[in-house]
Amino acid sequence: MTIKGRMEHATLFNADANANVGKVVVAGDWIASRLAVGTAAGADNLFGTADDTILAGTSSIGAVKIKGQGLGTPEAGDSFRIISRTIGTLTVGGLAYPFGAGAQTNFIGVTGDFVARDLA
Repeated sequence: MTIKGRMEHATLFNADANANVGKVVVAGDWIASRLAVGTAAGADNLFGTADDTILAGTSSIGAVKIKGQGLGTPEAGDSFRIISRTIGTLTVGGLAYPFGAGAQTNFIGVTGDFVARDLA
């Protein structure tokens, strides 16, 4: 999937426990948005937030490349996620975030509410 501009206040999700998303490229900034693959929404009924659970299965995101900035918002209490059982690679603004063996949680940007998480 390629987004030719910025992604702002968007949610992309697939709740199938065995869903696989290959590559996501965002040509601009990623602002207050969510990508959730193989997850269940929590009590807030929103995908890609802090109370989500990752479903048992083989869900994966192969690669995410955000060419611009990755940010949440300055508002208190909100959260934005890139989340799946496995994430292959994540690059934001040219900076690679580590994913590998074991669960990984990476905070992205300066707002403190944008996180990439996997369980692999």
